Amino acid sequence: MIRQFAENVYIMEASTGRSPLGRRMTIIRYGDNKLMLHSPIEMDNYDELDALGTVEAIIVPNAWHTLDVGVVYANYPKARIFVPYELQDRLSKKFPVHATIEHGWHAECGDAIEVSAILGLKYPEFLVYHPLSKTIVITDLFFNFNPDDYKGVKKWVMQLN
Repeated sequence: MIRQFAENVYIMEASTGRSPLGRRMTIIRYGDNKLMLHSPIEMDNYDELDALGTVEAIIVPNAWHTLDVGVVYANYPKARIFVPYELQDRLSKKFPVHATIEHGWHAECGDAIEVSAILGLKYPEFLVYHPLSKTIVITDLFFNFNPDDYKGVKKWVMQLN
């Protein structure tokens, strides 16, 4: 189920099975009812998404958010997939890559959605900013979990993360 988060910003959440972190796809509407999907998640029925607009762009923010990209792209073959520059060769073996976030994103949506790299990390990480709603989408830089979600070594590792 898709729910509205802010003006022209929607989210859909899904479980990952054993992990309490779960998964979240962020949908931002821009321009003339165009949609950008950040970290796409497969849906049983795409009618709810189609009612919001036309999927034009799919952002794959890092190598951890690739599980459903191919399936979602199969439903929206006219959409363009954007990935981090340093992952384009690796990810192009899993699904089509049309451009990199660093070298093609601005041409896609102008100033409606801003994407910025977080420098100094081992793996690429990007912030997506939607100026109209003042919403920032942060992928794996921060995690939200309850103290009871993990036990033992997993809890210790998540705290280090």
